Amino acid sequence: MTSFARAPRLFGLFGLLGFGQEVAPGAERSELAPSAWTVTEFAPSGDARHDLPGLAQAAAGPDAAPLAWWVERGEERKSGRLELARPRSDAEAATPFRAASRTIAGGDDWFLNWADRPGLAASDGVLVAYWLRMLGAGTYAYGAAFTRSLDGGETFEPVRFLHEDTSEAEHGFVSFAPGPDGSFRALWLDARHGRAGAPKTALFSRTLARDGTLSAEEELDELVCDCCPTALAGNTQGVWLAVYRDRSSDEVRDISFRRFDGARWSKPSTVFDDGWQIAGCPVNGPRVVALDDGSFVVAWYSGARGGDVRVARLAPQATAFGPPLDLDEGTPEGRVALAADGAGRLLVAWLEHTDEGVFWLGRVLVPEGAGGLRANTERAALRIAPTSSDRASGHLALSGARTGWLAAWKGAQGIHSASIRPAAPARTGDTK
Repeated sequence: MTSFARAPRLFGLFGLLGFGQEVAPGAERSELAPSAWTVTEFAPSGDARHDLPGLAQAAAGPDAAPLAWWVERGEERKSGRLELARPRSDAEAATPFRAASRTIAGGDDWFLNWADRPGLAASDGVLVAYWLRMLGAGTYAYGAAFTRSLDGGETFEPVRFLHEDTSEAEHGFVSFAPGPDGSFRALWLDARHGRAGAPKTALFSRTLARDGTLSAEEELDELVCDCCPTALAGNTQGVWLAVYRDRSSDEVRDISFRRFDGARWSKPSTVFDDGWQIAGCPVNGPRVVALDDGSFVVAWYSGARGGDVRVARLAPQATAFGPPLDLDEGTPEGRVALAADGAGRLLVAWLEHTDEGVFWLGRVLVPEGAGGLRANTERAALRIAPTSSDRASGHLALSGARTGWLAAWKGAQGIHSASIRPAAPARTGDTK
């Protein structure tokens, strides 16, 4: 098996990723060649019960420390605890999933699933954590529960449900994104309109104010793919982008978006007309990030041509995305991840089958022009880590920092994590 580049010794994560660190002038410009990046893996959590890892930044800005969370599974299938770690030193940050953690919530009535995952978001000192709880005896009768912390994760408020409907139907695939002044917007899939023998899943959204008030629910799309993760992001101009896998009456399941400009939502539009017609849910949702210039970038998987990992950019004020770039090496399975770092670079990661096994792969991109993206697709993608295509391997968690990214994934020894950062100053010819 081909090895991936490693640093000769481990440094603290804040140093590796550039938290509070000046960047050498030659390293400011993104290098797009995979050989220009170093993947440094940290010690795993060491507990096989640790699952469903996640990463986020505690605050806006490239110098913000990371938040790490995971589920510790119990002995029973529906038993689990959501744990939060906030590394407060280089020593803790070098092994974020081994740091001292605080239990956010726990129970024996949870819905624990490799694709429909718990999560956490932060906005101006407020944290919101969410997970899934059973609403009845049916396999997919569950709802989205959440709680907030106003003191950085020291204490949490009483648990509430995100949605008004608590019927024995599926309510999940939640996305929370931070807004201004400690507020959030949420997006989720909701099967309340379905009935026995005729399932029907819709897309809903609402906001959560700093004072804890939930706005009225908004139904954004009455028919969407039943079990693909959603994605949501807001930019500094107050614009929101909700991204999801849509579903037409003839079973075309492409990626759609709706844009909220502060007053109203746009009509649903496709990010790109892949034309993927498939009778069942592919369990492959999109990812979205908002850039400082007000544009949005979306990454997704499509099986319309046998399998593609694609990425496209929506320019500020634009109503349509630019043409997509294809990033994979030819045999991807999807499960995409996407994050921006503080230098304006983007990393798209995904799961792919290669001649040497299954890997989490990635490519670095940079914005170009008003709505374009640039990547080096002439060379093999960056190999982040070996994995498996089993559902238990889940999804890669990805979070940006000043000069790179932190990644986490489920492995044989619990939660594994690694930094991805420039290996050396830019070299002439590496981005050709």
